[in-house]
Amino acid sequence: MEVAFGTLLKRGDGAVPEVFTTIAEIVSVEPSLTKDEIEGTNHSSPGGWKQFKPGLKEGEIAFEGNYLPTDPTHNAANGLLKDFNDGVIRNHQIVFPVGGVAWIFPSFLREFNPAAPVEDKLGLAGTFRLTGQPTLE
Repeated sequence: MEVAFGTLLKRGDGAVPEVFTTIAEIVSVEPSLTKDEIEGTNHSSPGGWKQFKPGLKEGEIAFEGNYLPTDPTHNAANGLLKDFNDGVIRNHQIVFPVGGVAWIFPSFLREFNPAAPVEDKLGLAGTFRLTGQPTLE
């Protein structure tokens, strides 16, 4: 068993070599990769079982955190809110605390959801939509 504490969500700058900046105060990162299925069932399918083949892949990375409206990694000047408003596609990175293993994935910010409950902290939830295959380093 490995502990998730210390996992980082980072935003790439698009430069060569690319520099990744940690997005402040993220408390949860949840990748979800899925694959379409293509049905090939026919009148001769063995034993009357449906037959499937794998199709196209897609993915999302959901995250939650503490919202810091003035932090440069969150704000409209150069952070997540700017990326959402501009519709920019950039590389993002999840760095796991185990051996420095990282996923890099091209994506855009599909959802940006700040929250301000009356008796709690400012919160942030969002979803990155993958636009290509994630790589593992």
